[in-house]
Amino acid sequence: MRRKESWRNCESKLPIDKPKINVYINLMLIPTSQNVKTVTDMREKALELLNLVEKKGFAYIFHRSQPKAVMLDIAEFVRLQELLEDYLDEQEVKKLAKEPIGKKIPLKTIIHKYV
Repeated sequence: MRRKESWRNCESKLPIDKPKINVYINLMLIPTSQNVKTVTDMREKALELLNLVEKKGFAYIFHRSQPKAVMLDIAEFVRLQELLEDYLDEQEVKKLAKEPIGKKIPLKTIIHKYV
């Protein structure tokens, strides 16, 4: 119980500028016999490959025993795009936070000029 309380006290001292990011980790990222298909499988068993991708979230495509591509489920692809966009937005914010603040213009002046 004492450890939990001290952990809670430390939590309040964490820096505010670091947002919490929930990252869902796909546990099976290594090529296995269950998630590897060949270019021949892709040609001859396209629906089977699509079903595998829908079930597992991804599949590796090999050509002549070499990995050539990864096929992703559309939901996984969208999730990765959103994660990347969030990361790039965070990097842009960090970059902009370092720039000096320019001349401040009152809101009333902007409203009068543009509205």
